[in-house]
Amino acid sequence: MNDGGPLTIAVVCEADADQRTACLLADRVACEQVGWLVPESLDSARCWRGVSEADSFLPWKAVRREADRRSVVVHGHFSGEPGAPDARAARRALFVVKKAVPHLAAVFLIRDSDNDLQRRQGLNQARDCARWPFEIVIGVAHAKRECWLLAAFCPQGDEEQSGHAAVRSELGLDPCLQSHELVAQAETAKRNAKRVLGTLCPDGGERGLRETRLDVLKERGGGNGLAEYLAELESRYVPLLGCTRSR
Repeated sequence: MNDGGPLTIAVVCEADADQRTACLLADRVACEQVGWLVPESLDSARCWRGVSEADSFLPWKAVRREADRRSVVVHGHFSGEPGAPDARAARRALFVVKKAVPHLAAVFLIRDSDNDLQRRQGLNQARDCARWPFEIVIGVAHAKRECWLLAAFCPQGDEEQSGHAAVRSELGLDPCLQSHELVAQAETAKRNAKRVLGTLCPDGGERGLRETRLDVLKERGGGNGLAEYLAELESRYVPLLGCTRSR
């Protein structure tokens, strides 16, 4: 158990929904693997925030503004290589939270790939470019966060099962098993991830994130970045919390 009070964790992501998804999954993994942790004790274990305690995350679009406010300047290559997409923005975000947030235990860098898988490389470059005094957890949803929600969706009842069958027929694939084949662009496109999620899950789809077994999420999330994010949580976040359950 962490004896110094809740871990301070800065989350860098695009919107409230991305923060909820990333942090809900982190809490689920932690409760499954940390021996002393139960949902009722989560607030004593970790605290999500942005640069201000009043914020639950730092938006990517605000990173440059916050860097300017704190005279944070980043430049140069990454181990002699040019930066992939998001590498410089992520490095800037890491320097911002390092300067702004005291007693920081970890930073979560959460991003949609928007069909550009090089974004993951860019975030890795930022993580590897310095010896940071905190852990860094990376989550890249391919192509969108909605693909993670679709991978977690298990239809219940006749109405949901009928809707699921209709969407499978329309797309020519199962969006819950093959969400990585959906796209981010053109919201009216047949395989647009947001459109498909809205058709299957008008309530937003978070039920599956809360209820679907983690091993199912790992199996379904092999192509959309979800399995990789869960592995990051297990290897980089859980150890910060303390003793794990025997497996």
